[in-house]
Amino acid sequence: MKLTLLKIKLPTSQNALMCSGGIFDFAAKLERLEEVNAELEQPDVWNTPDKAQALGKERSALETVVNTIKKTGSRLGRCGRFIGTGNRR
Repeated sequence: MKLTLLKIKLPTSQNALMCSGGIFDFAAKLERLEEVNAELEQPDVWNTPDKAQALGKERSALETVVNTIKKTGSRLGRCGRFIGTGNRR
């Protein structure tokens, strides 16, 4: 049986995100998440419950996006290493 190895160049997570039109701008999302967390740590934010609630919802949405991008990047890296080991044989 003859095996044919495929050489596939996987996009880096950064390149893949840029191909999406920038809607998953990881650096901006991460920076905004840090800003929102800093705002929520201020004791006086709770003096305006509507603002605090909006910040809490924004934090939740940002955490979802940031964590998804991190997991995807990690999985792409593992796939690339796995495929790379197959090409060395």
